Amino acid sequence: MNENTATDSFALLKGLRQLESSDPAERKHAVMVLSSYQDDTRVRDVLRYTADTDPDPGVCALARQHVLRTAQPTTESDPFSQHSSGQRKARSRSVAGPAWMCKFCRTENITGDVCPNCGADRASGQASAKERRRARAASGNWMASEQPFLFHPGNRRFLQGKSRGLSGTATGGLIAVLLVLVLAMVGLFVVVGIPHWLQARELDRSGVITQGTVIERDIHEDDEGSDTYYVRYSFVAGDGRAYERQQQVSRSNYSNWARGATVRVKYLTGDPAVSRLVDDNTADSGSRIVLIISVVAIALVMIFVVLAVDQRSRNRRLASKGQLLRGEVLVCTGHKDSDGDYFVTLRYCFLSPEDREITARDRRLANDLKHASLPAPGTAVAVLYADDDTYKVL
Repeated sequence: MNENTATDSFALLKGLRQLESSDPAERKHAVMVLSSYQDDTRVRDVLRYTADTDPDPGVCALARQHVLRTAQPTTESDPFSQHSSGQRKARSRSVAGPAWMCKFCRTENITGDVCPNCGADRASGQASAKERRRARAASGNWMASEQPFLFHPGNRRFLQGKSRGLSGTATGGLIAVLLVLVLAMVGLFVVVGIPHWLQARELDRSGVITQGTVIERDIHEDDEGSDTYYVRYSFVAGDGRAYERQQQVSRSNYSNWARGATVRVKYLTGDPAVSRLVDDNTADSGSRIVLIISVVAIALVMIFVVLAVDQRSRNRRLASKGQLLRGEVLVCTGHKDSDGDYFVTLRYCFLSPEDREITARDRRLANDLKHASLPAPGTAVAVLYADDDTYKVL
């Protein structure tokens, strides 16, 4: 692939991604970029759908303008017609009366003001995107006739009636394991972390300072080659007894405190075994970091448990009470990350039973689609719907 081809591919991919932006200005810029690639029918399909479905009138108008510029005369297919493997051919009928041809589906209509095939009115010759979706969803056998794209292939067994649960649902066993892990981490924190923290506070508040002596030094090297420095010191407490303790220190203090060096020691008079070096807080900093990491880890696992329980509840509700609706692809894009994994983002829409148009997006790791063609705009997808806040593309 030469440099120009690589540049074009990058610009095209960037334009497709910008169409998903919430900023109308960025989507307009994406339309301008994509308009240069309309020799690719897939790009034209994306621009047609943008003209039909974008919530911003300015973006719709800009996309329509660029598609019309490349449109053929009326003897060709209308630029906003939907292309699919099941596109109907124009039907020829000879019936008395003023005949007109639907610009959308190319069906010849003889007497009516509304196309009986797609719902377009005589004046515009084109049905709205919502009307087309409503007509397609109204077909009772759309699952069999259109063979919808499965964004989550694991749900195939559910659609076939061979499984009562949706794929990706957290099992009760997994949630139980996570709860046990949370309890274990909390127990460790209570048994080890809190007493250490209380001792450190007590030393700061009521510790007594005395002189001690460095009696031993040591360096520990971990598996990654990093060194940790320790000194062992001794001191005589107020009760006349000698005490020893090893403490982690900084590299500079390790270098300055040779064996036999005098150091300052703070200890608890009620328990002289609890002590620390006054002029080095490396160990305290390390302990604080460990405590912070422990608290963050406990919080993250608890959040994961809550999300898993919520997902399990939603999926069980959808599986038992959800209604299967027809949706369709607005745009589907894929990209590789730095590790070579392939991620696919799907933007889709569907009509709720109350005739509300809902647009949503989903994203997943999709190495199974790395060498496959992604669905074109207009491709059917299956959506399991319980209410406007609880739905899932299958």
